[in-house]
Amino acid sequence: MLRPDGDRGEAARLLGRASDLAPHDSSIKHSIAEQRLQAVDRSRTPLEKSKLLREAANISAGLVRGESTDNFAHHTGWSR
Repeated sequence: MLRPDGDRGEAARLLGRASDLAPHDSSIKHSIAEQRLQAVDRSRTPLEKSKLLREAANISAGLVRGESTDNFAHHTGWSR
């Protein structure tokens, strides 16, 4: 996700697959939220930007509420 020449679509697809395989893994959820935030910077419309921000916020709120099996989000200080 952080490579300047990386395939962002493939990264999103692989994160989705990882989430399917490990739905309660907080590091995967955190990575998905980060991917959504990076996509905000490339979004073309206010509606798309709003949708991506809402998705990232919902994922991170679930992490902080403890909807996963570890404390990953609490230790990384996730915020935007």
